[in-house]
Amino acid sequence: MDLFYEELKKIGMSVEYELNQWIVGKLDDPEVVAVVKQWLELVQTVLEFIQLLSLLQALNE
Repeated sequence: MDLFYEELKKIGMSVEYELNQWIVGKLDDPEVVAVVKQWLELVQTVLEFIQLLSLLQALNE
């Protein structure tokens, strides 16, 4: 049974490596980088808005 799990682990590591290579290839694409940057900026804006609401709520108490 240990051999089965060792083989399964090797397959999993191989799949992980291939996925990492695919992701690295996509990160070289300027369009993908621009979209990811826009999403990160959106998330940052939402977090800042939540912090502002929290601050306003604390001031009103």
